[in-house]
Amino acid sequence: PGYRSDSVFDLSRMQPYSLTDLLLPFQKCTEDVVLYLPRTSDLRQLAKLSGADERLTVIHYCVEGASK
Repeated sequence: PGYRSDSVFDLSRMQPYSLTDLLLPFQKCTEDVVLYLPRTSDLRQLAKLSGADERLTVIHYCVEGASK
């Protein structure tokens, strides 16, 4: 399994660190965290880690009509 072969990439299975391994330590230091993730990432997993009343900003880049 991986970001190229899965239609939806499971962020809890990232190697060598999962989403929570990366995100939670940074959230202790700052509210503003930027992650560069595969375009097929499961955004529901990100939403679950945000607070109930918090909104996330997700930016999806396209260059010359192709998703990047």
